[in-house]
Amino acid sequence: MGQGKLASGFWLIIAHAAATLGLTVSLALSVARGGGSVVGCPDDGGCARVLASHFALFLGVPVACYGVMYYAGALALLAVAGRTVWGPRLLVGMSAVGVAASLVLLGIQGFLIKAWCPLCLTSATATIVLTAASISLLQFRQTPPGSVATFLASGCAWLGVAWAMLVLIQRSVPSGDDVVLARFDGVDLTLKQMRDERPEELEQIDEAGYAARRRWALDKMLGIAMEHEARKRAIGRDTLFEMEVEQKVMADEGLAAKLEQAEKIVDPKARAEAVTQLKQEARHDRMGAWSAELLGQHKSRLLIEPPYGAKVMLEYERAHIFGPVDAPVTLAVFGDYQCPICMELDRLLGELRRQYPTRVRVAYFTYPLEQHELAVRAGTIVERAANGGLVKAEAAHEALVKLRAELSEAKLAALEDGLPTDGQAERRVGASRMYAKSLGLNGAPEVFVNGRRLLGIDPTDERACMDLLRAAVERSR
Repeated sequence: MGQGKLASGFWLIIAHAAATLGLTVSLALSVARGGGSVVGCPDDGGCARVLASHFALFLGVPVACYGVMYYAGALALLAVAGRTVWGPRLLVGMSAVGVAASLVLLGIQGFLIKAWCPLCLTSATATIVLTAASISLLQFRQTPPGSVATFLASGCAWLGVAWAMLVLIQRSVPSGDDVVLARFDGVDLTLKQMRDERPEELEQIDEAGYAARRRWALDKMLGIAMEHEARKRAIGRDTLFEMEVEQKVMADEGLAAKLEQAEKIVDPKARAEAVTQLKQEARHDRMGAWSAELLGQHKSRLLIEPPYGAKVMLEYERAHIFGPVDAPVTLAVFGDYQCPICMELDRLLGELRRQYPTRVRVAYFTYPLEQHELAVRAGTIVERAANGGLVKAEAAHEALVKLRAELSEAKLAALEDGLPTDGQAERRVGASRMYAKSLGLNGAPEVFVNGRRLLGIDPTDERACMDLLRAAVERSR
């Protein structure tokens, strides 16, 4: 009897711990869903993608809020579980429902959203542990014969129901190439068949659709950000635009020097065209920089990813380009200097460039992820080195690639030694990060071959990765 009480107390503690962990995680997910910042749920990870999907709501209420109610109820039952027989029984039944719900939600993440939320996985683990502890509590409460078996059977039944729900959801919500375009005599004509037979037409549709959705979303976010900024300063949007773009463009000393040179052009028509072009370019650059600053002040994130295979018009002037200027193949890489997988990819790209010395160049876009504290500082080293030319920028890049997992403040300080100061380096790194986000890229590394996003990059499998890169280069002849 003493051993039974000891075991019952042990499982009661485990159940309390699991329910408390689940409640904490559910509260964190509720905060993140509402737009707050939460550890373990970065803006550029799977957690954000899951919470931004329409599956994160059920009957108009965030799913995380149901989790809060579920775990709060479990803690309430645990408060009486040690003194009643019905408490553990009800807890087991409730836990079985929780496991079933977790199975459905995890299936939706894996099959439909195709992204994993670490906090959701933690919640599912807490539910499983809570269920196991509840069953053990029921056993040690000396319940009548058949009680445990009955509740286990009930749990299995709930799991079966959950699996059936998942299958129905998966079949009723087609995704990607599974979309049925037509049906003839009972035979489905799918998007996959069209992609196999008319890939060029679909690529054009994908390109135009992505560009239009991206442009609208960015314009909408920027418009809202401008409204907030104008209200904060108590001025109109037109006045704000005049102050932040027009006035700062005209006050730019670099532009003034270029305009002075343009005014020396003898032909009046050519002179007017040169002046107009310089002002347009300066206005475009300032608008881009200001947009990045504005959006950076808010929790803004584009959820439209570039389609694989379709061509995306990349702004290569934002990148550091390593390799022959006239190389027919440009590999655009979005990478993070503190990301070991990114650095492994860069090592493989160096090998690829040695195999194709005249045909391949790399356009490297710095994309420091939020969770990497040293990534921005590492990016500024390349920016500062670039003031001495592309050769020095590439040398700094290679030095960071060699460090890989050994990146530290001391080693970064050693690389910074002797570099020219540049007060705008960190701003340019931040702008590069915002550009990657504005494309809808949710992580790093990402690779584009002549503007087409490459699917299946896995630098941890060196052989397969090199075969994929070589095949992409050969196709782009």
